[in-house]
Amino acid sequence: MFLFGVMGVLSLHASECAKALGTCEYYQCLEKQENCGKDGYYIKFGVHYCRKYQAEQSEYTARGQEFLDNIRVCLQEELEREHQRAGELPKCSKVKKFAVETHKHCYSENNFCSLPKTDQYHVKLAAKKEIFDFQMLRFAFWLEKSCF
Repeated sequence: MFLFGVMGVLSLHASECAKALGTCEYYQCLEKQENCGKDGYYIKFGVHYCRKYQAEQSEYTARGQEFLDNIRVCLQEELEREHQRAGELPKCSKVKKFAVETHKHCYSENNFCSLPKTDQYHVKLAAKKEIFDFQMLRFAFWLEKSCF
C-alpha cells in the first residue's frame, strides 16, 4: 500500500523532489527549491522532526514504527498533491499552515488513536516544544479531542 501510494503520486506531474518521498531528504530538496531559510517550515519543522522521529523509531512498537513511516509519507504526499493542484508549492509564508492542517488528515488516516498508548505518548513527547506554537497547539487540542 505504501509503495502504491508513492507511485500514484510520482506518476502525476510530481515535483522534482518526489523521488525522495518517504525520506528526510524530501524536505531538504523542497528547501533548495523554495529557500525558506533555517527558520522556515522545511528545515525547522520538516527536516527536524523527520530526523527526530527516525532517530527515536526503535523506541516504538512495531505498529508505532509503521505509523511513523506512514505519517512521513502521508505528509509529504499532501505537499506533492498541493504542488500538483496549484502548479507550485505553497509559499514560505503559507507552507506551515498548510502542512499543519494536513497533519489532521494524515493522523486520522493512519489511526493515531488506535496506537498503543505508549506510542501516542512518544509521538506527543517528541513534539512537546511545539506547544508554544499556536498552529501546533490547535492541532494538539484537535488530536486529543479526536481520540475521545
